[in-house]
Amino acid sequence: MQQYKHEKERNQWTEAESRWISLTEELRAEVEANRSLAEEMKRELDAERKCSKELKDALQIAIDDVKKATSEAGVRNVVSKLIHTPAAETSALKAAKEEERRILIDENRGLQYQLKDTSEAMQAAGELLVPLKEVEGVVTAKVSK
Repeated sequence: MQQYKHEKERNQWTEAESRWISLTEELRAEVEANRSLAEEMKRELDAERKCSKELKDALQIAIDDVKKATSEAGVRNVVSKLIHTPAAETSALKAAKEEERRILIDENRGLQYQLKDTSEAMQAAGELLVPLKEVEGVVTAKVSK
């Protein structure tokens, strides 16, 4: 009986050990897959950084070439003109938008006043309607007699 109990316990420990080994192998495979993915992503990031740096360098060279060409051609402040033209357009758009906003606010105020006047007129009409109904009832009663 005691030996059977020990045998059963040993089998349980063996099964538990097998499960742990299996889980460990699964985790090892998952860690390896994640490591491979991380390495691939690092390679992609490094490639993107390199490409970005090359693009930045090429853009700077192009800007320098344009500046050199414009100075040789006698054009001054090209960069300033390129910057100030969009800034002026932006300011004009902002001013137009602000003017439109002001007009809409004025229209809204006018409509609010109109709504208030209409509401007061409706209330006054409602107050007049009650006595008129009473008079109509009296007249109808006298006509019936």
